[in-house]
Amino acid sequence: MLKVCMNVTDQCDCLAIECPIAYSTSVEEKEACYMEHCFISKRALDDVTLYKVTALYLVIFIIGVFGNTATCLVMRKHPMMKTHTSMYLINLAVSDLVTLCVGLPFEMMMNWHQYPWPFPDFICNLKALIAETTSSVSILTILVFAIERYVAVCHPLYLVKNQFFKRNVSLGNGNGGL
Repeated sequence: MLKVCMNVTDQCDCLAIECPIAYSTSVEEKEACYMEHCFISKRALDDVTLYKVTALYLVIFIIGVFGNTATCLVMRKHPMMKTHTSMYLINLAVSDLVTLCVGLPFEMMMNWHQYPWPFPDFICNLKALIAETTSSVSILTILVFAIERYVAVCHPLYLVKNQFFKRNVSLGNGNGGL
């Protein structure tokens, strides 16, 4: 605790102002000065809620990995599933798998140990990039699927005339795709 802030009624406000002045050369010391006295807890949640959230995250992780992996395997192996729609579903399943395997463990870890971030800064940035990318991929996949369904229902002859939509989608047989 800085001497200047010892007898002040709102010590956290004082430390927020004085710590950057006292420790102007080191970012870590600035953060430690403030966080040591003003950060409520290293955990984001109380113990009972934390255990419930962790159990829920584990259930979501197990069901999500199992379901999305099964979706990818069924779509890849079954010969009748090599369509545009199945490609959209595979795209969504892979996006969900990346979110589950990259994002969920970090979120659970942050609930258990909120401060300080134990990894290098680039991992925090990479985590955010992956989260935003998978979210965008899911949204754009659903958008493209909706547009294709709209064209199929409202303008069915357009699909017959347009050669682009006549091609079959191949999965893993060397002609592109997964």
